[in-house]
Amino acid sequence: MTCHTKEQLEEMLFDVVNELDLSDMMIEEHGPLGTPPATLVRLVLERKDMEIRMLKQGFVDVTPNARLSGPQRPAQEVEHGTK
Repeated sequence: MTCHTKEQLEEMLFDVVNELDLSDMMIEEHGPLGTPPATLVRLVLERKDMEIRMLKQGFVDVTPNARLSGPQRPAQEVEHGTK
């Protein structure tokens, strides 16, 4: 196992945070607060898990970041082949 210094680990964690595709709302909320990087990563992952659960239940993503091309069928219809 490779040994890293605390500074190297912190830098790696900041690299992960920089790779996250944070919305303007998340940046406004957590940027000025100085949310610790580990907490921010956990919050983002929890939010993504919630969004995935909602999509699987048939909710439709209407956020500006949604990359939809044409009308979408609810996830249940796609999974079960109905309609």
